[in-house]
Amino acid sequence: MNENSLHLPAASLSTLKMRSKLLGEIRRFFESHEYFEVETPLLCRESVIDAHLDPFVVELSGLASSNQVSAYLQTSPEFCMKRLLAAGAERIYQLCKAFRRDESGRLHNPEFTMIEWYAVGVDQFEQMEFIESLCRKVLRDSKLIEHLPSRFVRVSYEQAFQNSLAISPLECNVKELIQAAERTIPDDIPTNHNGEKEGKDFWCDLLLSGCVEPWLKEQRAIFVYDYPVSQAALARVSPADPRVAERFELFLDGIEISNGYRELLDASELERRNVIQNQQRINQGLKPLPETRHLLSAMRQGLPDCSGVALGVDRLLMLALNCASIEQVQAFPFSRV
Repeated sequence: MNENSLHLPAASLSTLKMRSKLLGEIRRFFESHEYFEVETPLLCRESVIDAHLDPFVVELSGLASSNQVSAYLQTSPEFCMKRLLAAGAERIYQLCKAFRRDESGRLHNPEFTMIEWYAVGVDQFEQMEFIESLCRKVLRDSKLIEHLPSRFVRVSYEQAFQNSLAISPLECNVKELIQAAERTIPDDIPTNHNGEKEGKDFWCDLLLSGCVEPWLKEQRAIFVYDYPVSQAALARVSPADPRVAERFELFLDGIEISNGYRELLDASELERRNVIQNQQRINQGLKPLPETRHLLSAMRQGLPDCSGVALGVDRLLMLALNCASIEQVQAFPFSRV
């Protein structure tokens, strides 16, 4: 990158104009389905407790309290939006910035744009239909649209592993997953791994990225649903199979675009999961995050049966505008600030 050009935007002005147009279409799509737009704080005293998401910490002083306060740039607007649901909102969406540490590359930027929405009385399969309609609208002029199936494919997490690896991630033990990785992706296995001590999720994720995702890319547009409970911190456990939770993801051309849940409603269960997630953070050398008091209070008051989805807007616009990286649809990615 030429140092003399870093003051210029990464995206062309014509691309930024198209970005603006598509963002307007996304808003109109939600409003046409009777969602209303909300704004919630991006800087909060609490954050999602997730071993896989690390928030930026901001130290605040000079507030009403004489003590310094730690606050967090939100990895998603989820917690405050759920508090709105508990207060009586039924269909809400938010188009906003989100922040995550240690994320950079072709598909990542520490600060990115997401759209997150919630609907009361809607299950994960109804959300899949909604997302497909939204994506087709945004992608209608892209090169990708010509190759999409007439209906986005839907497979369970279990089926995805069966189809690509002929193994069951739910039934296999850690030793069997390690053997599958050694057989199929030996060069992708980190040399400093701790074997069976790493746990099932580590080896499932490794096989997912190395073997399953190439198969997902071949499908061009595919939803994967019913993830293992251990990989769905805020999702409801499936009443049909206690091994899985009602979580789903959409992959377009091999790129993860959205992540959705049938939301967990039990405050006591969230407390229990938070303890587990914080312990995993500690095991990884990360600091534990404070308890989510406000969300727990809202859930105890009564969070309605609902589902929610977070969608990476930069990634979707990258595909819609036929760009090679999300930097090409952002005015000033972190590399230029």
